[in-house]
Amino acid sequence: MKRSQKSKLQRRNLRVRNFPTVPNPGRLVYTGVIPTSTSESGTLTLLREVATLATGAGTSFNLIVDNNPSASDNWSEYSTSWSEYRILGMRFDYRPQFTVNTAAVATAPLVHSVLHMKSNPSIASFADAFSYGDTYLGHITKQRMSEWRMTTPEEATFVDCSAPAGTAVAYTNFSSGLTTATTYGYVFVTYLVQFRNARK
Repeated sequence: MKRSQKSKLQRRNLRVRNFPTVPNPGRLVYTGVIPTSTSESGTLTLLREVATLATGAGTSFNLIVDNNPSASDNWSEYSTSWSEYRILGMRFDYRPQFTVNTAAVATAPLVHSVLHMKSNPSIASFADAFSYGDTYLGHITKQRMSEWRMTTPEEATFVDCSAPAGTAVAYTNFSSGLTTATTYGYVFVTYLVQFRNARK
């Protein structure tokens, strides 16, 4: 084997070793890592999607993300290969469109919240947003990474791949006092998915 090939193989093996161990299906809480590389290992897979933070006719936005991965990349491929899934963890990486104050941005705060709720929270103001979950008060020009992990029996329930549905609202992102019809940033969402019962 050539040195370059061996080096690539060693790097790949290192990434696989750093991928989390597949938890027992009966486990109700996930405390492990949410990896940033290696798309799959056994029945664990990383799926990704991108959400846009933008105002429409109003001057605010309110992004709500649950643990339903059906809008992510390659979902159809995996959902036809497996019967059931659950979400062990999620990463939310906010990247701003603007990195300095402008007339469109001013000094608008941005409220990030990591949640474990069964239904969508009612958020129409900063006070509402700041009252939920594990909340972080940031700024619309500053990037921010947040993580969510499975912690309740409802979140640990396996869901039929043929009828994907969220078992928890996991994340919100709210800002107000903005300019209408403007994109302010993106949230890059990573799902750590555990599948079981391969389809034959």
